[in-house]
Amino acid sequence: MSKRASCYLRTHRRRWGLTQKELGGLLPGGSRRRVSLVERGITAPKAAELLAYAFLFGVPPRDLFPRFTERMVESVMERAAQMSKALENDSTALAEHKHGLLRRLPDRSIFDIGDKPTDL
Repeated sequence: MSKRASCYLRTHRRRWGLTQKELGGLLPGGSRRRVSLVERGITAPKAAELLAYAFLFGVPPRDLFPRFTERMVESVMERAAQMSKALENDSTALAEHKHGLLRRLPDRSIFDIGDKPTDL
């Protein structure tokens, strides 16, 4: 795993002069406590939070949460490899269609280890 920070939410929040309470208030069902837990890496952001933070700050989730994104991509890629192996002996059109999806995953990866977060 890379050595970069696990979360840049605090950086972006502070850049805009927002308190944790203010940021939590911008999120549906958000709270200061929830923002604090996510910023400190104690809990992973929920899907709705990822989208809300990306929208609010105008940056992709991978730039706000690089380690979380890296772990998610690694997990999906491992599972995709398992699915591909399970489909090896299946020559049906549907299996080939699934293989097509799985083969495209490395090309559409949303996290490149060499990338640096934008705008920091």
